[in-house]
Amino acid sequence: MGLFDPNAGAFARNRCAMVHALGESLATADSEKPLSAMNSLLHDNLAGVRQIKAYAREEAEHRRFNQVSARLKDATLVVLKAWAIYTPSMEFVNLMWDFAIVNRFRWHGRAGRKDGSW
Repeated sequence: MGLFDPNAGAFARNRCAMVHALGESLATADSEKPLSAMNSLLHDNLAGVRQIKAYAREEAEHRRFNQVSARLKDATLVVLKAWAIYTPSMEFVNLMWDFAIVNRFRWHGRAGRKDGSW
């Protein structure tokens, strides 16, 4: 692609960087806070396991863990649904772009020959 037209190669590299940046923002936008809450809850529970058992707080901590876990699951499902739409659509756009570039050079190369061959 960049061998024939340097501008086309530069555009493709910029397009890939843009797609990557968009994907990163989709992946981290909704799932950071629930994941952080889950990590801090697990850290607190593991650090204070003796106190939890001493004061018979197992049931309360189990309910609290289930609530945080449900929030993390919901946030993860939102991100996965976005990826389920985003990834195939970006693949389609990339394939169409590649198809357009290949056909441009194929027809451009044939135009100069009388028999239309390569």
